[in-house]
Amino acid sequence: MGLRQRLLRRLRGAPPPTPASPPRPPAGPYRLSDPALATLTVDDLDPALRAALSGGSGLGALLEEVHPDIYAVPILSAQWCGRLLAELDALDDWTARTGQRFEPPNSMNRYGVILSELGLTEALDALLTQAIAPLAAECFPEVGGADLDAHHGFIVEYQRGGDRDLGFHVDDSEVTLNLCLGGGFSGGELFFEGRRCEEHRQTGCSTADQFHWGHRPGIGLLHAGKHRHGALSIVEGRRRNLILWCRSSRYRAAPLEAACPTWCSESRAR
Repeated sequence: MGLRQRLLRRLRGAPPPTPASPPRPPAGPYRLSDPALATLTVDDLDPALRAALSGGSGLGALLEEVHPDIYAVPILSAQWCGRLLAELDALDDWTARTGQRFEPPNSMNRYGVILSELGLTEALDALLTQAIAPLAAECFPEVGGADLDAHHGFIVEYQRGGDRDLGFHVDDSEVTLNLCLGGGFSGGELFFEGRRCEEHRQTGCSTADQFHWGHRPGIGLLHAGKHRHGALSIVEGRRRNLILWCRSSRYRAAPLEAACPTWCSESRAR
């Protein structure tokens, strides 16, 4: 500022200009507060699943078919779920402190995080190979359940002030794991409206297709990705679930079936 401008500012009684604040340095990448979460061992699985996988009672006895083609099964230990919840709390603190946020986990959920961005890819690889692949081979061999080789894992969360529900949709997966991590909440049940092929995705829903599931902490729900579903509105609290979309490159590379497949509810109704 020149001498003339400084004199004019003084005569007019204007306050001196405030010096600009130095730019805030960007925060570094997020680092796990519990680095051991980056790996998952068989000891992190639920004890009942661990026993079944080791040749005890067998997977068939462990799987609870709560509705046709929908299975409930204990997946991860309460300790591991608690550690992941604590990590998500640490992530909340980090985002509040740094102002940085991750991209939403998918096109439907605004809140949550893709777990590979936290450094959990290796843990999810182990979860797929050690637990989900054997279970999916038992439940969904007709849609590539025996050939799962890829995944997209993320956290979804529902609470007042955020996402409260999720409309009718299908997943970009052959088989989906939906695992409640715990926490105090009410509402937010899943609803299902039948498995459908591409041709019949938008057809109506019969009473036999309809099913509601109330979440149980630590219990995973396994269903085919093409099983139409959504989430009812949460009433109180905060619900956080681990979702693993499991995919088979071999199944996706196969030619599409010319006719409605037998697993489609429309085919079964004929």
